[in-house]
Amino acid sequence: SDAGLESVIEAAGVNCNEGLVYNRGICALVGAQKISMNANSNGQPKPNKLLQCVGGELERLGKLAKLQEKPMEGEHTQALIMLVGYTAGIGMESYVVQLTPNTNQKGDSSPHTPAIAGYKTLASYCYRDANPLDNLEDAIEHLMETVQTLLPGRGVCAVLTYGTLGEQKAAALELLSILKATAGDQNGSLLDPNTKVTP
Repeated sequence: SDAGLESVIEAAGVNCNEGLVYNRGICALVGAQKISMNANSNGQPKPNKLLQCVGGELERLGKLAKLQEKPMEGEHTQALIMLVGYTAGIGMESYVVQLTPNTNQKGDSSPHTPAIAGYKTLASYCYRDANPLDNLEDAIEHLMETVQTLLPGRGVCAVLTYGTLGEQKAAALELLSILKATAGDQNGSLLDPNTKVTP
């Protein structure tokens, strides 16, 4: 809660680095949900690509749960997304986050509430490096190994990059290059080739 975070910051005094309290990746994810896209020729806002992708995955997982006669709540109905951010000359931070869908009493997505009700970090891989993108493939491999240990057979539906606009685009291009290079790998791709990469 805000009160809890404020208490931690106040208790730490002048030596508190707020960047250590607030998770930049989660902040980027929350902000990305709220981005209002430019209007199209009809004057209507364009759909948010990230929410479309996550919503599609939540719907797919919900249908799968019904087919398998599983409860409509639980890890099997929660989408996974990867967050990748870096600061040039300093380092990289990357996470896989589990998204809890916001459902009403019947277990159906409500059009009057946000698509995502909660976040849980399943894996993180952060490192200092003067050239952070050089080790991006290793970071992805580490994250996905952890995900497979926790949730075998699951993958991420989208990757969100964050940082300055230039950093976001550079990370997105590197991620797309990794996806393309590993798509035909006999040992399996690090990410599903259909994964959406969103700067």
